[in-house]
Amino acid sequence: MNAGIPNCSDMREGRMFGDSVEATLELVDDLLEIIASENSMLAAGMPASASQSLAEKFRLAREFERQALAIRAGALALESRSERARLAERARLLQAAMDENVNRLGAAIEATRRRVNAVMRAVREQVSAPTAYQANGRAWSGVVAHGALGGDRRV
Repeated sequence: MNAGIPNCSDMREGRMFGDSVEATLELVDDLLEIIASENSMLAAGMPASASQSLAEKFRLAREFERQALAIRAGALALESRSERARLAERARLLQAAMDENVNRLGAAIEATRRRVNAVMRAVREQVSAPTAYQANGRAWSGVVAHGALGGDRRV
C-alpha cells in the first residue's frame, strides 16, 4: 500500500483500481471506452441523459483524479520512461476524447434549446391567436360542415 492511498481491489462493475501504473492505464482505458460510447450516442442524435454510464463516468473521473494526485505527490511512482510515455499517450487520447465529448454535449444542448424554443414559440402563437366563439360557447373553427338537412352551415 502506498503512502496515504488505500489499496483497491479489482471488481468489474463499479471496479476500483489499484495503485499502480497498470491500474491507472486500465482506468484511462475504461474512461476512454465510456466516453467513446457516449460520443457515438451523441453523434447519432441521442440525448446525453440516455447514457446509462453517466454515474460510472463520474466515478471513473473521480478515481482518475485521485490517481493523478497520487502521481503528482510521488505516492504512485512512474518507474521508467516507458511507463511515463504510455501514461502520457493515454492521457493525450483521453484529453482528445473529452474535448470531443464537450463539443458534442454543447451541440446536443444547443439542439435541445432550439427544440424547446420552437415548441414555446408554437405555444405562444397558439395562445395569442384570436379565437372566435359560437353562440353555444364553443370555439369557432371556421370549417363549413354539410348538414343532413341540407345546406351549408358554419361550425
